[in-house]
Amino acid sequence: SLSTALSSLVSRASAPSAGAFSAVKQSSLVLSRCSSVFTRNLYDSDRLWIGVTGAPGQKKKRSRGKRRVTRPRIDLNRGQQLGVNTQGLVIPVLQGRLTDSKGLLKRPEPGQFDMEKYNERILEMRNKQGKKRGRLKQPPLLRGWSGGQMGGQRIEPPQPVLDYAFDGFESRIVEFRMVSHMTATFGRYPSFSVMVVTGNRRGLGGYAVSKSPNRQAALRKANSRAGQRLEFFDLRDGGRTLWHPGYAKHLATSVVALPKEPGYGLRCHRLIKEVCRVIGIEDLYAKVEGSVNYKAIMRAFFRILRQQESFQHLADRERLHVVEFVGDRPRVLASPSDGQVRGADSGSEDASDDVDSDGAERLRDLATYYMGGRLLQLKRDRRRPT
Repeated sequence: SLSTALSSLVSRASAPSAGAFSAVKQSSLVLSRCSSVFTRNLYDSDRLWIGVTGAPGQKKKRSRGKRRVTRPRIDLNRGQQLGVNTQGLVIPVLQGRLTDSKGLLKRPEPGQFDMEKYNERILEMRNKQGKKRGRLKQPPLLRGWSGGQMGGQRIEPPQPVLDYAFDGFESRIVEFRMVSHMTATFGRYPSFSVMVVTGNRRGLGGYAVSKSPNRQAALRKANSRAGQRLEFFDLRDGGRTLWHPGYAKHLATSVVALPKEPGYGLRCHRLIKEVCRVIGIEDLYAKVEGSVNYKAIMRAFFRILRQQESFQHLADRERLHVVEFVGDRPRVLASPSDGQVRGADSGSEDASDDVDSDGAERLRDLATYYMGGRLLQLKRDRRRPT
């Protein structure tokens, strides 16, 4: 019928063809960005990382139950190269100045960029961030007195001063502490306190104490100051041992040092042992009494080194013979240079000090003479008798 024919004709005119539909779809394509809870500034990166690392600060302390082990935050951008796509595409605009207008994306030439090594390097750097840093293990010859502590470790010589270079010098860390003091503005202010001793193993030696908020700065400052405070000590047998026994006291610390025969070694406090090594002393016995404060021990032992004098200087000053007894046989070590010896018949003012009440000549012991009349009490042998 006529109505049926008209309806079919209208329906054909209103329905578009497949080609016309695709053309309309392509022309009406609109770019849009899908939004979610992560794009509405509800969950920023800091709040997302809390789900992995755990609650920070005081929130973690207030939580009850078993506290899980927190993981450190990882920087996902570390190791990535700007202008490189995961599919191997290179964007020259992000890598440098755009000189070629033939497209912005290009594939690198064979051998120019290895994508596998690039991805492996990124994963390796990310895995390193997640691990806690442990202490660096040092070789046994470079370690200090105990484990990974800084005390006793060897460091490089002091930095050159003007035209003088510290060639042949050796520096040792004898004290390394973390200290702090309170301030009205910053509160507790932490810093590092370092004491370094340096020497050339031929009689030159010096020490210094320095503080700094930075560890390396404190070490460098103490080492440089120790090199600027050097002292020369004229010791016996070319610096092998002391000339005579010595005693010094600083505050509540007393130090006694005795010279020893060749091959005896260093039997003393570990701080004194490091000082002897950098100065060049090989044979020595020393005993520390009272407080074991390292600064007090250092000052007392350096005072003993400054008090050392040769046998010839002692003989000229006292106008007496310096004699060493080997068994029952005396051996003269030094005599006065002018040949004038002080005695009972010399008529000098100090003659009465050298003569006992019965008229016999008094023999002075060097240990008693230099220790001011103090008696030297050595450690007793606690081994059981056989």
